[in-house]
Amino acid sequence: MANPKGLAYFSLITILLFLGNLFQNIHATINNNTTTHIHRGFSLRLIHRDSPESPLYRANLTDATRRKEHIRLSNRRLESLARLGNNKSSDKTINPNDDVVRLPMRIDDYIHYVQLGIGTFDDSSKFQYIYLGIDTASGLIWTQCENCVNCFHQIIPYYPASQSQSYSQLPCSECPPTGECVDNTCRLSRRYGDGSVVVAIAARETFYLESDPDLLALDEAIFGCGIDMQGFSEGDDENNKVSGIFGMSLGDLGFIKQAESLVKGKFSYCLQKFQKGTVPPMYLRFGDDVRPPVSTLSTVPMLQNPKQPSYYYLDLRGIRVGNKDLVLPSGVFDIKEDGNGGCIIDTGTPYSRLTTEAYRVFKDEVAAHIESSNTNVVRFDDPRIHNAGGFGLHCLTIGESTQDAGSLSILGSDHQVDHRIIYDIPNKQLQFGNEDCSQGR
Repeated sequence: MANPKGLAYFSLITILLFLGNLFQNIHATINNNTTTHIHRGFSLRLIHRDSPESPLYRANLTDATRRKEHIRLSNRRLESLARLGNNKSSDKTINPNDDVVRLPMRIDDYIHYVQLGIGTFDDSSKFQYIYLGIDTASGLIWTQCENCVNCFHQIIPYYPASQSQSYSQLPCSECPPTGECVDNTCRLSRRYGDGSVVVAIAARETFYLESDPDLLALDEAIFGCGIDMQGFSEGDDENNKVSGIFGMSLGDLGFIKQAESLVKGKFSYCLQKFQKGTVPPMYLRFGDDVRPPVSTLSTVPMLQNPKQPSYYYLDLRGIRVGNKDLVLPSGVFDIKEDGNGGCIIDTGTPYSRLTTEAYRVFKDEVAAHIESSNTNVVRFDDPRIHNAGGFGLHCLTIGESTQDAGSLSILGSDHQVDHRIIYDIPNKQLQFGNEDCSQGR
């Protein structure tokens, strides 16, 4: 049994992750050449959406508004992941026409963003910087490009692909299985869980990544040059700088597979508690740049869902409240034969989710635990209550995942804070340890 202490303290709660049987991971190698030194690692600055350096930063954002937004983001993320799980075709070519009316996908719905360089231009601007939303459940890197139609607003120009010396479209003869040839052009279509669709030209381009002390160039990376965004929105920010998504799932076109020679199947991060003002940087570290935690390292297996092989599933076996292990139905967190259920780790979901059978037991035990050690406490089961008339409210930042949401449990980003999280894909395991992430390692 792996020692799970410290992975997900929710003040009173520790989620226990136990070793179990592993499913076989799908492997597909895409070789890329690098044009600089032989160091096999690099780091990208990981930017929280509410931090001062964020492309979405709002100086007047209150804590109450931020919490409400995180609830909204968690709800939308669960719905999106559940629909993708039920669809089982998010990485396939699809017909972008959809008669179902849904809320548009907002590009500002992501919690973390990265900035990277792309393209090769003249000496005055060797490459162009772009901001992309981090998505560990998406298998495509894309940015809006010139001649884009139905595109969401961004204040920086759409990517001028035709002016880049390193840009080249994929010929139809090299179109991946998830693409299709349209007018002698290889095109990729991706439907997101809310029904939004990106249609992009499949192309190769050079990405520039930070690697102390130099820049690292990843040549001929396949990405989507977005030309048609259906159902997307820039959100509330009229000064939006975000132009696309940085897909980091296990899909063949995701960044992890494409940069395999550099990444070595390993990446890590250490998420900070949110605080106003200037904070030390966070980094998304890959390959040789992955740093071990300062505390004892624990290891748990990553599982594979054959129906949804791109997500990072964990073998969640139980929940402890205080010193009490909850009595839960057998197999409550198992991946079902239809692909529903299971537990994933996801940086795009702020607040964690538990399948209904576990959530009800968990919620009651947390309430009983608080009531047993405090006086003058009142339990509010009505989620519409926002002002308790002078009471000090404590919000349980873990929600329910119903059958309509595929009974998918999620270990969200808020419950990964102050832990070094290391994804070791070749060994099919997740490693973690306590760490003060405010130190900016």
